[in-house]
Amino acid sequence: MNFKFDILFTVEFRHPFFEDGLFQGFTITPSDAAKQQMKRLGLVFKLSPGGFFIGYDTSFAGSARQREDLLKDSTVLIFRLDLLDTGLYSYTGGLPETISGSIFHFHNFTIPPEKKKEFTPGQLRDRDEENWLAELDAPSTLIGRESLLADEFVSEKDIDVRPAFKNNYFAKPFGQLSVLLHNGMENKFVMPFALKSTYWQYILLSKHLQKLANPIVINKTTKRPFHGPVTVTLPENKQGIAFVSDEPIALTNMPNRMFQLVENYESGNDHYKVIIEFLPNPDIRHISVVPAGENTVPGKNYSNIIL
Repeated sequence: MNFKFDILFTVEFRHPFFEDGLFQGFTITPSDAAKQQMKRLGLVFKLSPGGFFIGYDTSFAGSARQREDLLKDSTVLIFRLDLLDTGLYSYTGGLPETISGSIFHFHNFTIPPEKKKEFTPGQLRDRDEENWLAELDAPSTLIGRESLLADEFVSEKDIDVRPAFKNNYFAKPFGQLSVLLHNGMENKFVMPFALKSTYWQYILLSKHLQKLANPIVINKTTKRPFHGPVTVTLPENKQGIAFVSDEPIALTNMPNRMFQLVENYESGNDHYKVIIEFLPNPDIRHISVVPAGENTVPGKNYSNIIL
């Protein structure tokens, strides 16, 4: 028997921190109910770089069909998202510092609150009224929308605070993705994370670097210097010489190649000696132990790079 599958929809997670722009730090698993629904509808689930796609058999139960035929079903397909990349919060903007006890819920629909009043506990799927969830108990009442996100990027707005939603999970995942099949549904859902920007602080700790004459960190393109030098005290009373950027810089795993350490620096004079041509990026896996100093401002985020 020949099978031909076309794409019903795709989901792709993106993050500008990575060179290819894709975020591949999730384990994505269809729920048991979604597996049953996909079997009933002749759908297949396939992982792809940074996400997954759902395909449909164009000839099913002896009849040819098109994508639009499936979108009339008002089915909600649910997928569990488990986070593999624990550094995500270190290099991502717009996320809460902690989501302890909370779960992200990405969905392409809104739930009309008044619809709940039309159902009684006896009409629900073996669930009491307190555990009522429209996406499970009454998907036909949902109103489809274009995006799976509440805003332009993944954000705190995507956290689902409904107790009934959290009660669905014994072991808490990072999030849940719920896709409502509806007329006019998008072919592709792009889920972008926002870049995180911090003030970069380079600290000279090596003795030979501390002996440089009039050192400074500069932007090699604009010739704009960092603030400094300022003496900072590190753990074990070690002394360092610090230079901090005058504005936040986006975190990325791609070599920056913009900043260099020079000596014999004088403002307005390009006759200096380059000591380190390409300074490293911050290591997002490293937890800073550098205390706040006179060149830092409380409430601002700093990334420290010790040389």
